[in-house]
Amino acid sequence: MKKRSNPISYLGWLGIVGVIGINTGDFMLQLFLIYFIFFTYRNMPADELFWLNIRKSATRAFILEIILNSVMIILITILEKYNISSAITSAIRISIIRGFGIIFLIALLFFIVMLAWYGKQERKSVEDIYDNNKY
Repeated sequence: MKKRSNPISYLGWLGIVGVIGINTGDFMLQLFLIYFIFFTYRNMPADELFWLNIRKSATRAFILEIILNSVMIILITILEKYNISSAITSAIRISIIRGFGIIFLIALLFFIVMLAWYGKQERKSVEDIYDNNKY
């Protein structure tokens, strides 16, 4: 029977966009290099506990992204309210767009770190159970 790879590992292919970013020198495309980390899940079994860890990590990352996006929107609203937007140059507008990209990167990194942390917790609990059952 052929062993299927973990579906999360397919996200690693998005890292190719980061390689394109290196070749073109575009900073925002280079952020896609972080997706190569998902290739490490290729041989991990996709069982119920793994999907539970995905759900918990994704929920926390989603909440973090909502909070950071809200702060960014509040900052943009303040700029608009005090009519500072008329003085905003195109460089500042590009910085605002990049800010949303960086917020996405922060949420993605948070998701990856939380997923790794839950995996480490799972391995530690299995080792503790194994050590306690040893005679």
